[in-house]
Amino acid sequence: MKKTFILLLAGLLVSISGFSQFTAGIVNSAESRALGGSLAAASGIQSLFGNPAGLTSIENFGALATAETRFAGTGILLGGAGAVIPSDLGVFGINLTYYGLPAYNEQSVGLSYARQLFESFSLSVQAKLFNTSIEEYGSQFTISGTLGLQAKISKSITVGTYIQNPIRSEITPGQFLPTIISIGAQYAFPEKLKLLLSIEKDLERAFGIQAGVEYQPAEQLFLRVGVNSYAPELSFGLGFKISEKIRIDAMAAYHQILGLSPGFTFIYQ
Repeated sequence: MKKTFILLLAGLLVSISGFSQFTAGIVNSAESRALGGSLAAASGIQSLFGNPAGLTSIENFGALATAETRFAGTGILLGGAGAVIPSDLGVFGINLTYYGLPAYNEQSVGLSYARQLFESFSLSVQAKLFNTSIEEYGSQFTISGTLGLQAKISKSITVGTYIQNPIRSEITPGQFLPTIISIGAQYAFPEKLKLLLSIEKDLERAFGIQAGVEYQPAEQLFLRVGVNSYAPELSFGLGFKISEKIRIDAMAAYHQILGLSPGFTFIYQ
């Protein structure tokens, strides 16, 4: 009876927030969240949590740690950490994520590999070990993954696509990790303005749109705003370069029923 209640509670909270019951890829950086979660054509270390093909833009070692309170007051916590190591063979990455409550939570460990095959084309693969834990009932492990690619159409335009859980991994009989397909584009203006747009499809839900705008008014400052129709949520945030290699991002996403979800990310790159 307690197990059923916990699963119903987790399913209710996650469905209201606009995600499948088993989230698998819900943890994102503050930058991505502020930009509406549009990751298909995004690049940089945030791609550890989205389209790993975007990791090919990284030339030096990088690491990040991110944390978020989902709907302040609900007790739902999200956290993630990761590192990226470029090499002559390609870019390697690892990430850890946590989502949930003490009674019900989900964790994952992901290993990524991305390689630039041509001057304007990148391909990637990510293997992920996913675990669901229910208090007093133990844990259930399964294996999932992500396939992604990106193409640079011009100096300003990048397009990309990725698919999470292409093999339809099953956690319990009749309960699957969500299979999500995302297609998007990024347009970078010369005037330090960047637009991102993604169309996302969960096989069990309707299409969703994720969009964001980033403006860099100064060398050290980034301003961001976004929208995610899946949740639905409006989001905003900023990034501040403390030094040449260290940046801190902050964001808040607003849901009209459940309220604010604040989060922060620390990046070394």
